[in-house]
Amino acid sequence: MANETVRSAPRVSMGRLAQAMRENRAGAGEPRRSSKVTITRIDPWSTARTAFIVSLAISLTLTVVITIVWFFLSVTGVIDAIQGSFGNILGTGVKGGVSLFGFVRVLGLGLIVSAIQILTTSVAAALFAMMYNITVGFTGGIKADLESARD
Repeated sequence: MANETVRSAPRVSMGRLAQAMRENRAGAGEPRRSSKVTITRIDPWSTARTAFIVSLAISLTLTVVITIVWFFLSVTGVIDAIQGSFGNILGTGVKGGVSLFGFVRVLGLGLIVSAIQILTTSVAAALFAMMYNITVGFTGGIKADLESARD
């Protein structure tokens, strides 16, 4: 026991200690976990469902925007001016209160466009997933590197 030496901790200034603690908290010097993933199959049904939900949200937004823009244009008198211009060009006036740019017509057209957009987007997403599944044999799939940092 007489030959044992006592090792003391190295002296570190407070500034260097604070910097080391910040680096340790931020994960500096820590190895990051990473993995390589290859996407070899995409389920067409889940792709179609996801595309349907996204298309539904876009269509709802489109309907709200059409409503707001139509009311703004109606309040400012733009709709009446456009209707008058068409009446002058075509040589007809507005008969019986039927307006070419009436709210119901504009909103109905917007809803028809939205329905077509929902249908085509959902079908196209499923078709793209099927095409990806067919071509993955030739291409090997999509390779991605996933990394996670320590929080």
